[in-house]
Amino acid sequence: MSKLIAFTSLLLFLFQGVKAQDHLEPSTSLFGLYDFEYEYESQIRDTLLKGLSDSPEVQIVITPSFGKEIVLQLENDRTNQAFRLITQTGSHSIWYNNYEDNPKEIKIKRIEKELSEEDFKLIKDLYKSAIMTVRYPDENIMGLDGTTYQFAVSDYGIKTGQTWSPNEESRMGRLVDITHKLIELSEKRRRSMQLSSELISEINKLIIELQ
Repeated sequence: MSKLIAFTSLLLFLFQGVKAQDHLEPSTSLFGLYDFEYEYESQIRDTLLKGLSDSPEVQIVITPSFGKEIVLQLENDRTNQAFRLITQTGSHSIWYNNYEDNPKEIKIKRIEKELSEEDFKLIKDLYKSAIMTVRYPDENIMGLDGTTYQFAVSDYGIKTGQTWSPNEESRMGRLVDITHKLIELSEKRRRSMQLSSELISEINKLIIELQ
């Protein structure tokens, strides 16, 4: 009986963990940053976001514990009636570069792809739906290794939220998976990028579940 209770408790714990990752959490504000975190965030802005529009429709900053930071951004060029997905990645980890005896010059790799208006709106709708789920967690989960995903969406002002290494089966895990699929799609050698029917279906399904 004790083994059954322990097993049931474990399943309940895992279920609660996945359930907690079905929504984004509020982004860390200026008031919640230590000095070293503020310095790091400033470096992200000055280095990784350099050359990007300061009024994007969607912006996602990915900061892994081990690895290079990356930003994905959706921009609506109303002057030229163009919709773009842009990614920028540093040549080295900005975080670890701070601890090098001889810090390297971080060069930015930029990939810019044109999107159809339909695909652009669908992608924005996905992240807007995710942003609308933002709420404080019932319990704070601390971890040393993992990846933080910070999301910002233009919607009558800028709305933000974040998640940290979500379970793959959770809604936020699937949101992160779609984000990486968009990055991979942008890396193909084409001037424009088009969402596959499978990815469109995946995005639409998650939008419905998030609402």
